[in-house]
Amino acid sequence: MPNISGIAMAVAKFIESKYGYYSLADTPPPVGYNPSLSLKLCAEIAGMGTRSMAGGVILNQELGIISLAACITTMPLEANVPVKESICPHPSCIRQWEKHETTPCLEACPECLSGELEGGRIKWMRFDRRVCSTRAQTLSPFSFERLLVEGIKEPNAEVKRSILLGSFSRNAMQAIASATVFGQCMECLRNCPICIRARTLKAKDMEAKHSVGNP
Repeated sequence: MPNISGIAMAVAKFIESKYGYYSLADTPPPVGYNPSLSLKLCAEIAGMGTRSMAGGVILNQELGIISLAACITTMPLEANVPVKESICPHPSCIRQWEKHETTPCLEACPECLSGELEGGRIKWMRFDRRVCSTRAQTLSPFSFERLLVEGIKEPNAEVKRSILLGSFSRNAMQAIASATVFGQCMECLRNCPICIRARTLKAKDMEAKHSVGNP
C-alpha cells in the first residue's frame, strides 16, 4: 500500500517549486467522525469513483477500493466531472438483492452495515463506523508485539519467516511508523464483485509483467 500522504506532499512540493502556487497536503487532516474535509466528497467531485454500500468507501470501476489523500492548492486547474453512473451496486449484487434482499457486503457484516436497493440503485445506506473501528484495530503496537513473540517461539523456519516477514507484520509496522489508526476492517469488501474484478486484473497485470521480464 503506497504512502498516500507522502504522495500528496510530493504533489504539493512539485506545484510550489515548478509553478509557484501555494499548496498544502492533507491539511487539516481528514480524520475522526467529523472531519474538516471530506476526501470522499472530493473524490466523487473529481470523478474518481462513487460511494458504495460497503462502508461508504469510494469504489473505482477499474481499481476497486481506492485510498485517498488531498493536495489543496491555489493553482487554477481544470475540474473533472463526477462519474455519471453509480459504480455500486454491481449487477450481480442487484440480482442477489432481488432474490434475497441482501448483498455480499450486507451479508458479510450486518452489524456495521445496513441499507436498501431500489430500481438497481442505492436507496439508502448506513455505516456504523463506531462498531467497525473496534474490529479494525488489529495493527496496533500490542498486536505487533504479540506477533514478535509468536514468531520467536515458532520452531519451523519457514513458518517463522512467514510470521515475521509476512503481509500482516509489514502492515503492522507501516501502521506503527505512520501512526495510522484503521477505522474499517474491510471484511465487507472481501466478496465485493467490483473489488474481486480489480484484484483479478491486478494479478493478471503482474503475471504479464513477470512473463515479459522473464522470457
